[in-house]
Amino acid sequence: MKSFDILQKKYGQFDIQLENGFPIITNFDSLTDEETGGWTKDEVEDNLYEEYIKIENNE
Repeated sequence: MKSFDILQKKYGQFDIQLENGFPIITNFDSLTDEETGGWTKDEVEDNLYEEYIKIENNE
């Protein structure tokens, strides 16, 4: 769970929940393009998953 906590702190603009080990953003529709970097929800979640795995592997 430590990896998830790190992910949440690093990407505080997103309300993130883990579902079956995959980060899901619950507040994406309320975010601006600036906050999301212009990425789609799926793209951001894929990027968060990759980051989550990197954090997990470094612990």
